[in-house]
Amino acid sequence: MDNIPDNFIPLAKHVLIKREDEIAEKGGIIIPEVYRERGSRAEVVEIGEGVKNIVKGDQILYWKEYTVLPFNERNMAITEDKYILATIVIDVVAGNVERIIPMGAWVMIRMDRPSGRTGDIVLSDKTESGASWGTVVRTGVDCKMVKPEKRVYFETNKGMICVENDTKCRLIEEKDILCVLD
Repeated sequence: MDNIPDNFIPLAKHVLIKREDEIAEKGGIIIPEVYRERGSRAEVVEIGEGVKNIVKGDQILYWKEYTVLPFNERNMAITEDKYILATIVIDVVAGNVERIIPMGAWVMIRMDRPSGRTGDIVLSDKTESGASWGTVVRTGVDCKMVKPEKRVYFETNKGMICVENDTKCRLIEEKDILCVLD
């Protein structure tokens, strides 16, 4: 963090994060530098005084579109805590596997609909419309209507795709879930 002042402190509900390294290869294809992008994973470096349930050193999944890159170091960014979708914890009991724990009113859904994936080519969900469905894996502490193990329908282009233990999931806000099947 050469270009970040030592006394840098985010204000209010802002969080300073160190973003994961750029993705340089996908499915055996080397991506030219101008087209590389970073994933949605980061480490919390510093937090503002209004931030709750997140501490320095946490591994997180964040909404990339709502980050600011104010430094020369492109791996450092600032975001607001409401754009942190989940924390990533190590489950020692299950053999040191990573678990995605949704924050606030975010829900993690295991995708039950065919993924649109063929080999190593991923078809964009952004062009799809209509509803997708899946089974709720975990919910954030602020979720009121949706519970784990329930099957839900949601708009296909909402939320963020994530992978836990080779299982394709989606993090979506509870308010964007269309219905729950009992």
